[in-house]
Amino acid sequence: LDERMDADASAAELRAARERMGATVAAPDRSAALGYHSSIERSADVDKWVRIDLGAQRSIDRVVVYPCDEVFGGHPGPGFGWPAEFTVRLIHGDEAGGSSAEIGRWRARDAGPRHGDRPIAFDLDAPRTARFVELRIPVGWERTADFCVAFAEVEAWSGPENVALGADVSAADTIEAGERWGRRFLVDGKRPWSPEMARVEDAERALGE
Repeated sequence: LDERMDADASAAELRAARERMGATVAAPDRSAALGYHSSIERSADVDKWVRIDLGAQRSIDRVVVYPCDEVFGGHPGPGFGWPAEFTVRLIHGDEAGGSSAEIGRWRARDAGPRHGDRPIAFDLDAPRTARFVELRIPVGWERTADFCVAFAEVEAWSGPENVALGADVSAADTIEAGERWGRRFLVDGKRPWSPEMARVEDAERALGE
């Protein structure tokens, strides 16, 4: 009986915490820049890449990739354009064809449950010097009856500084759509995620809801 009462009390505390946190989580602002969006493809297996030019060799110790949040074709928003797999590479040298090293790979099949807007962080054991940060995507995300790739933001951290902010971005292809989609929006400092979203998700998961 005591164990059941403790469990009920814990559940009530979690519900109250979720309600408090939920009240502070604003809906993502979809009225402005959403991020980078690739061209539309008819098949999934079209290799895509996005490359950020940091402008000079920089010491990198962390790269963070943020999903987009866009309601389209019945998709609810979080995780729009997020591929089932991608790799992050750092390229050393003044040209994009310089020596490169893969620092991380994300696969949906290896990942546990996560919020659709939760970023993926790639932490290096030791800092690496690089001029370019590159994402490689072997398989597109199924949009409706076609495929694309989209990312809200990419950060490259050198200590306390995001050296990717405002950098030049190139890509295999892109959709440039006014103030909503474009390569420059990949590094504009805007992303739909907030720590409060993660805390709400964690509370809900603990409640089994």
